[in-house]
Amino acid sequence: MIELICVIVILGALSATALPKFSDFQRDARIAVVTRTAAEITGAARMAYYKCLLVSGCYVALHGTKFDAPSGLNGAAWNGWPTGQSRSGYAQGIKDWITISGYTVHELNTAVTEFRLINSLTPTACLARYTETSTLGVPPQVVTVTTGC
Repeated sequence: MIELICVIVILGALSATALPKFSDFQRDARIAVVTRTAAEITGAARMAYYKCLLVSGCYVALHGTKFDAPSGLNGAAWNGWPTGQSRSGYAQGIKDWITISGYTVHELNTAVTEFRLINSLTPTACLARYTETSTLGVPPQVVTVTTGC
């Protein structure tokens, strides 16, 4: 009987230390998804940049020659990169270059777009944020916020 009680106590102690490690798997998975999405956004922005380099008059300060994005929007890049916000007939936003599911897309202003993970604890704090560049030759910023994942 004493041996059984000792085994139960040892198993209880082991589960108390191991359970917190396993309970963070969902959070870790959400962080990994947001990190992967930030990499996809960076790749989509680079694809737009490389396409812009091939279009005569596109790679100029501010906005140049218009060209088609994968979304079908015909618009200009901003300093050779997608803008933070789509403006039909004028500028291509980053959302015109990427298709992802599981996110809500929020164009905060003309320069910033957030891709917020839907199934996170706090979507406004579990996201990938794209900020357009303000300088020709400098890539846009893509950052992750994972405090609410």
